[in-house]
Amino acid sequence: MLRFLAVVAGYALSYSLFRSVSFSHWIPLAGLRLVWLMFLPYRYWPAVVLGEVLPLAYTSIQCLELYGTAWAAFNMLPPVMVVMPVVHWFRQRQPFLDRKQIDGKQSVDIGAFLQCSLIVSIIWSGVFLLSVGLMHAPPGETPSVTSNLASRYLLGNFLGILAIAPLALMAWETLGTARPHTLLQQLSTSRLAMEFVFLTVPVIALLTWLGADAAGDARQVARIAMFIPVAALALRHGWHGAALGGFVASVGIILTMVAKRDPSVIQAQALMALAITSFLLLGSRIAAQNKREQASQIDSKRALEIAQQGFFLSEMRLRQASFALDHIGASVQEAHNQLLGQLRYLLPAVDSRNHYRQATANQQRIYRLADSMYPLAWRDRGLPAALRAGSIARTLDEIGISYQCEILGRGLSSMSPRLHAALYRAACEAVVYLVTQAHPNKVRMTIRGCESQNRRWVVLQVDGVDAHYAATNPATSIEWEWLAPRLGASGLGLDTIRDIALIYAGTLRVRSTEKRVKISLFLQDADSAD
Repeated sequence: MLRFLAVVAGYALSYSLFRSVSFSHWIPLAGLRLVWLMFLPYRYWPAVVLGEVLPLAYTSIQCLELYGTAWAAFNMLPPVMVVMPVVHWFRQRQPFLDRKQIDGKQSVDIGAFLQCSLIVSIIWSGVFLLSVGLMHAPPGETPSVTSNLASRYLLGNFLGILAIAPLALMAWETLGTARPHTLLQQLSTSRLAMEFVFLTVPVIALLTWLGADAAGDARQVARIAMFIPVAALALRHGWHGAALGGFVASVGIILTMVAKRDPSVIQAQALMALAITSFLLLGSRIAAQNKREQASQIDSKRALEIAQQGFFLSEMRLRQASFALDHIGASVQEAHNQLLGQLRYLLPAVDSRNHYRQATANQQRIYRLADSMYPLAWRDRGLPAALRAGSIARTLDEIGISYQCEILGRGLSSMSPRLHAALYRAACEAVVYLVTQAHPNKVRMTIRGCESQNRRWVVLQVDGVDAHYAATNPATSIEWEWLAPRLGASGLGLDTIRDIALIYAGTLRVRSTEKRVKISLFLQDADSAD
């Protein structure tokens, strides 16, 4: 009951305030009525009717002798009650308030809102014209229903709705799901709020001042020029910008009015109503496109996250397989040693040494396979040690290629394990590509870690110097076909490196000269991205 009475008192107070600034071709009271019906639960609608009946009854009693009993009785019929079936139908059949949250925000159907606004404007205009028809003419006056009067009240109701209701819809969509302590932070970081306060409002205020002091065509030009900041705000920020800019521009046009029924003001208001309607529809399309773009960006980001997770999981499986091979190799070596120890009295010394050499060679093969999957130096001393003295360095040394690795910058050790795995695998692929394609005499690897503004990235450069090494050392070319398996690389060339770069939002560049090939790879740490 207390809530019901609070709604009655709140609506009656707001009704009185808005009615004091309403006239025939500017009726913000219509926007107030529609806002209450749009957001208020149905059980409180009778409170709205009661809150409007009270001031209407007071007006009817005061003007009873002036306009007659028929008008006084009809005037006590609340206009808000007449449009309740229309608003109820829209809320049930074609709702313009969608409470499903998308990216933490509710959404508004601007098309349905404009349809409802136009219908209720026509109904309220008809109610007023019927009220005028029931009036008894005061002495010296002849009240009559004319097309001019009908157009003024239709324009006033519709423009009043467009000035007030979209602001409420914008607040509902933007702030309806936000927590109170985050509202101020959202407003302080909103580009729409900054542009509205520091650009739109000053421009329209200046045009209002110029229009109020000017006369004739100059005043009308100033009024029409108010469309420009509204259009700019709508094109940049969708229908939210149209709602804010349309409200300020509508008020600005009213402030330039020198007579209550100035035809030039009515013309400017008609153009403004058309402009706001167009900007709201256009802005809703822009907002929908922005949401689709954001959704596609979110989907793309999610796809990259899934790809990174899949890549990292494959590296973890290789790591587990490497541990298992290490364990199996040690077990095989131990079993072989035990077997040879038991048979050392039955075998000749030469055969025993051959068996020992064969067991050692098998153990070395298992070790190399495990090291190619996940370097032992990486397990023990981290990624820098694996790049400087791991399987890359040993393999290149075996085939007679000089190798040097330099790690610069900062932040490499603090980057995510996903990026470490991608960086190592990209380095292996780059080395295999350089050796098999360019045949360098020397390979230099440079890794630079960077960190700035909570973002971390790494630059990998693999430089092959002195090309055509195979022409001078043809015997070593036989070893190159085993290079990719020894380094755990696919050997598919630049396509694999480019795929790694795409997964980690990076780029790949390859520069080559007669005796030099340089691969540059940029990778961004996804865990540090905003």
